[in-house]
Amino acid sequence: MDLKSFRITNYRNILDSHPVEVGRIAALVGQNECGKSNLLSALNGLNAFDGSGYNVEEDWPIDRWPPPAQPAVIPEIHPASLVIFRT
Repeated sequence: MDLKSFRITNYRNILDSHPVEVGRIAALVGQNECGKSNLLSALNGLNAFDGSGYNVEEDWPIDRWPPPAQPAVIPEIHPASLVIFRT
């Protein structure tokens, strides 16, 4: 089974990656601190070999947190909203 495409939402600095198509060979290219490692980290969280998964307190986008005076209400969802595999 091969990864065909994925879409990441609400993960660290990625609000919405939009669909990302993946071929047999893929390269992530971009400026420093634009989210390349976060894309890979979100995909790893789907089936982390060390069982780490997601930590909502660290992985939820900081600019989506409520002001400190308000209680934090964070949905319990996986940031990777869509993953399509080729069979």
